[in-house]
Amino acid sequence: MTRRWCSIRLAIVSLVCSVALPVHAQQTRITAGGFTGSVGTATAADFVAGFRQAGSDVTLTVRNVSGATARTYFIDIFSLNATLGGSKPLSDLEWRRTDLATWNPMSATPTLVRSGAVPGVGVNVATGVRLRMRLNWATDIPATYSATVRYRLTVTTP
Repeated sequence: MTRRWCSIRLAIVSLVCSVALPVHAQQTRITAGGFTGSVGTATAADFVAGFRQAGSDVTLTVRNVSGATARTYFIDIFSLNATLGGSKPLSDLEWRRTDLATWNPMSATPTLVRSGAVPGVGVNVATGVRLRMRLNWATDIPATYSATVRYRLTVTTP
């Protein structure tokens, strides 16, 4: 039996930043860049490895535009989708911080990526996020799988 593995396309449909700013005087922003929006088309070697990794990372940058630094920021990652399409579970899309080795399954529930003290005014704090898709010869059918991935920034009040 010939497996039609080359027609599976793994894509991330969109990358959206959602920012919660609880205090008007405080302006802390998050930007995302570097990611092309697609994990790409899986190959036989990807199936043998058990995953296909995105060719580029997402770089999340937190910047304190104005306001006090006696605050804490939290960056969460989550998806708006329940599945990646068909019977492929959302958890087959995995993420990890680029400075850590542990892969985490994507979830519809916000999951902490990073937290820390809000930097000084005009200072950036950057965090890299890498994405990959788990692959399985027996269960993955040729299709386009997609999910909307969101990053949420929350800043505490003093």
